Amino acid sequence: MRGALRTRASRIARTVLVGALGQELEDWSDPTVGVHDQLASDPSLVRDLFGTTEHRGALTVLDTVTRRVRKNPRRVTHNAGDRWTGGAAEGALYGEELWDQAWEPIVIELDSKRLLSTGAHSPERSLDRAKAAWCLLGLVLAELATGTLPLGSRGTRGLGQVEVSKIRISGIDWLGTEDGRGGREFRKRSDSPASGQAVARDLLTWLQEVNASITDNEAGGVTDITGWSTYLVESVKEDADA
Repeated sequence: MRGALRTRASRIARTVLVGALGQELEDWSDPTVGVHDQLASDPSLVRDLFGTTEHRGALTVLDTVTRRVRKNPRRVTHNAGDRWTGGAAEGALYGEELWDQAWEPIVIELDSKRLLSTGAHSPERSLDRAKAAWCLLGLVLAELATGTLPLGSRGTRGLGQVEVSKIRISGIDWLGTEDGRGGREFRKRSDSPASGQAVARDLLTWLQEVNASITDNEAGGVTDITGWSTYLVESVKEDADA
């Protein structure tokens, strides 16, 4: 679960850096680039949330239990592959039996104190950077809610599909979600599988409010972007201190 969240967060952040800023990023397909190098070269906000091999991040995903929702498995049919052409073999099919699972609530803990202490910043800029990291995490959760972020293997074969019924955020005072105020909750509005998109829309609306409260990171020296994404670019000093 944590790996899937990190991978999508890195993809979003790297897309912003390449698309909006035209930066050239390291090619991870190079066989000489190891996993430790990949973690260390992740954009700053990704490292803040998920850490590197040198320090832990602010985000923890607790163990999640699943349970079966059917008495019998569901059979799924696939096209068989042609070993010579690499394409689909004509007239050849195969099936597999799958057990659909229901998940207990997925609990993600965010160490807000650690997030606020990341890097060499003033208290004001530490808060803005923490909000920026939350915006990135919120975008990942929104993609999970829309069903575009599969969990587990064989996602391109119809597996790993997730249906999010609600997202509840609490206990983060600098987001206005401290427990005494009941937190924020985003729920689907119907039993339709597509209703997860309503969860994502409501979450994105709130993220826009959080993003509007962020002061741009002028230390990165970038003027083409604003809000949370400016904290994807750091000064040399901040990179060294982080």
